[in-house]
Amino acid sequence: MATGGGPELRRTVLRAADAAVHLCDGAGVSRALIEAMACGAAIAGADTPPMREFLRDGENALLAPFADPAALAMAVERLLDDTLLAAGLGRAARRQAILCHGMRRQSLRQIDLLDALARIEFRRLRPGSRAEAGQARAPNSA
Repeated sequence: MATGGGPELRRTVLRAADAAVHLCDGAGVSRALIEAMACGAAIAGADTPPMREFLRDGENALLAPFADPAALAMAVERLLDDTLLAAGLGRAARRQAILCHGMRRQSLRQIDLLDALARIEFRRLRPGSRAEAGQARAPNSA
């Protein structure tokens, strides 16, 4: 999906879409997938390990083998033909996006990360630490 036009346009397009197709070859999922999920779009995607971190075939998406374009096309066709299925998968995808990537969850992750970094820095700088000892010797070693 093109990213121009700003976030409001992307949300409008994703909410109006009958299906969103996402492929991932193993390098990780894109932010576009998380955005589509958060907007409640019905997802058809590649059945790869990174996608399975977020999506479950038949629960919140329809997944097809990565190297099988015919299977992916059938998944998209199924979403287009069965609007009740598509709506249910879209709602489930939205719940998953909020659970894993909502503001509260991301804020808690940021706090945990900052806390871990602060502990590392504290250990590094406390009196008698190896870092402090190394800093004290540095001028003499030049």
